Amino acid sequence: MGSSSPKSNQKEKIIEKGILSETDKSYITSVIQVLYNIKIFRDYLNNNEYNENPNKHLSILMKKILEKPLDKINFAEEADEVTKLLRTKYNFIVGKTPGEIMIQILLALKYEEKEITHQNWEEFVFNKQELFPNISNKDKAFQDLLTFNKNHFNTTFSQMFFGVFFAKRKLPSFKDVLYFYNFFCVYELNMPLIYENMINKGKIKLDEYDIPKVNLIDCIIEMQETKSEIFRGENCLAEYYMLSAPTILIFLLKSEDKNIDTPFRGIISFEELSDFSKIIQVNQPNRYKLISIINKEKFKAKKKNKNEVQFMENADDDEKDFYKTIFRNENDQFCEYGKRNSVNNCKLEIDDVDYYHEMLIFMRC
Repeated sequence: MGSSSPKSNQKEKIIEKGILSETDKSYITSVIQVLYNIKIFRDYLNNNEYNENPNKHLSILMKKILEKPLDKINFAEEADEVTKLLRTKYNFIVGKTPGEIMIQILLALKYEEKEITHQNWEEFVFNKQELFPNISNKDKAFQDLLTFNKNHFNTTFSQMFFGVFFAKRKLPSFKDVLYFYNFFCVYELNMPLIYENMINKGKIKLDEYDIPKVNLIDCIIEMQETKSEIFRGENCLAEYYMLSAPTILIFLLKSEDKNIDTPFRGIISFEELSDFSKIIQVNQPNRYKLISIINKEKFKAKKKNKNEVQFMENADDDEKDFYKTIFRNENDQFCEYGKRNSVNNCKLEIDDVDYYHEMLIFMRC
C-alpha cells in the first residue's frame, strides 16, 4: 500500500491509492476468518465425521481448518486449498470478492450435507410446464419451492445459513404478477443502485462534506419498493422481499455496479443489536446481534483537511481491494486480525471513513 505523488496544492489535497501484489488473498482469507469465529458452525463441523465419505471434499477441508488453533493456521495456504476445491470439484468460476466466495463456500457445503446437486430454481420453474402456471399464485409458488427442494431446505446446515426470499415481477408479456421464490445465504444489496433510487426520491441528504449516509434497514426497504429492471430480456417492474431469515444473517453491501459509473463511497449505518422484523415477513423473533464484519479499505481518492474527509473521482483508482476481518470474541469484545495471525482488540467504527463495510454478519439472539 502506498500513495501517489501530489499533483498540486499538496497542503489541501492528498491522493491515496492501493498497491497490492497478485498474492493478496484477503478476499478469501477474510471469509475463512469469519467462518472460523462462528462457534455454531465450528461445532456443527466438528460433530460430524466426514473422513469415510469421499464426496464431502470441502466439509473435510473446512473441518481440518476449524480444528486448528488460531496460531497454527496459514490462512493464505488454506485460501489456495479452498479455491482449488471450488474450481475442480464444483466447477465454480472462483469469485474475486468476499461476498462471491462466501456464497460459493456455503452453497458447496449445502450440497455436501445431503449430497445433493444445485439447480437454478428460478430458471427451473420458468421452464417447467407443470410448475410455470403456479408462479402467478403466491402460495402455490412458495409450496412448489418447499416440495421440490426438501433436501435443500430441511437440513441443519440450511437452518444455520439459508433463508427464503421472493421477487414480485410484472412483465408486459404476462397479465399477472409473477412470484419467484428462492433460497439465499447472503442477502445482496446493490448500493450504487439503491443510492441512485433513494436520492432520486429525495430520501438522502448529503452532509456538508458531500458524504452520503444511509441506514441498512432503509436500504432493504428500498429493495421492496417497485423498481424497473431487465428480466429475461424484458423490461419489468420488480420488488424484492425477505420471507424468512436464517440463524446467521449475512449482508453483502456491493459498492460497485458495472452499469453505474459511480461506486458508492458513503456510510452505511446499522445497530449492533438489530430488530429486522420490519423487513422479514415471517412473524418470529427477528432480533440479531452483529458478530462479524468484512471491511474493504477505501483506496479511492480523498481530500483531507483537519475536520473533513471527502471522497472524489480519480482516474487511477486501484481496481484491487484489501479486506480485513473484525469479529466479536467470546468475551463480547470486537477484535481484528493483524499480520501473522495476530488478533488485536479494536473499536467498532460504524461510521468509518477509511473502510467500507463490505459484509455484515449477524446472528439471531
